[in-house]
Amino acid sequence: MRLPDEQWVIAGQNFETAPTDADPALTHCGDAALGCDLAHSLLVIDAQIDSGQHKDAAQLITALTQSAALSVEMKCLLNLRLVRLLRSSAGLASIPAVLTDIELAAAKLPVRLQQYFGGQVAMFEARQVFDQSPVKGAFEIDFLQLRQHLDASPSTSLQWEWYNLKALTLRRRIVTLLQANSPRALVEDMAGEIPKLFSAAYFWTLVSKRPYNSQAVACNYAYNLYWLYSKQLYPNLDACVAWFKLAHTIVDKFDLPQDSAWDFLMLGDIYLKSPEAKKLIAQDALAWPEQANPANEAFYLRALDLAQTFGGARQHITALNQIVDFLQQSGAGSRKSGFIETRDLLLRQHPQVFAEMLKDGFVIA
Repeated sequence: MRLPDEQWVIAGQNFETAPTDADPALTHCGDAALGCDLAHSLLVIDAQIDSGQHKDAAQLITALTQSAALSVEMKCLLNLRLVRLLRSSAGLASIPAVLTDIELAAAKLPVRLQQYFGGQVAMFEARQVFDQSPVKGAFEIDFLQLRQHLDASPSTSLQWEWYNLKALTLRRRIVTLLQANSPRALVEDMAGEIPKLFSAAYFWTLVSKRPYNSQAVACNYAYNLYWLYSKQLYPNLDACVAWFKLAHTIVDKFDLPQDSAWDFLMLGDIYLKSPEAKKLIAQDALAWPEQANPANEAFYLRALDLAQTFGGARQHITALNQIVDFLQQSGAGSRKSGFIETRDLLLRQHPQVFAEMLKDGFVIA
């Protein structure tokens, strides 16, 4: 086993030392749409693992690791999934070779990722020693060294939250730059960081195997791609819509609780504001939350119900505003008065919330 502060080096190879804080990615090229495709493949694999289809999952992992688009860290992540499958399916003899592959690949990664995968490999190696001979392993495993590996390994839950939060703040910083007529190059550089940060956040949710968190990041990723597009800072909406679809697929595959209106509200926002998004969304009517297409009034009523049940004033106001907007656009404006009255009452009751919403781009329908 390696010590936590050791650097992994492959003999005969010269790799540039990556900085400690270099961001993980889903793909080599950083393409958001391709990253979504790979994320969907991981979703299928994890759903198969959860349902006990270990052989099918192992086959998919083996096939996916051959993809040239896969980042090194994603290949390591997939191989960790494979090791766990081998442990549960009498494949112990194959584990050392897979762990070696992870070690060699992780040697190319930034220090933080090396520490994470190093801790994982160290734990699996210790389990291998114990599984092969419990009595002998009881005396051979160096638990102090193993603890050092684990203590050096980053918190996966904190990692995804850091990346997600930073990405959300960058959008607000870009607004400030635009309002100040800052150089376009500065704005574009900052805008280019947002997809990278959400990709990294999604990677860490995959590491921690928390579909609930993956779904939240996927929604945020999708909406922020739309926002970048609306400011001419991203070329198209294909990846945006793909990530929204993935977010709902995660809910379906893992039977996640629907305890927030935000996925409805973000999707409703792009549908009501963007003709291009409306056209893309209309191509697959069953791809949306609870199969409620944002072309239907039921979608906005469901968002309102969730906002009233789980959300605060901001969600409630946004949901009411979207219903008003939808009714106006669909030619049913005569039925909007009750929703307007309730919305406006909430705006008067929560002036500070309203003020913050206006700063963040809220427009009264």
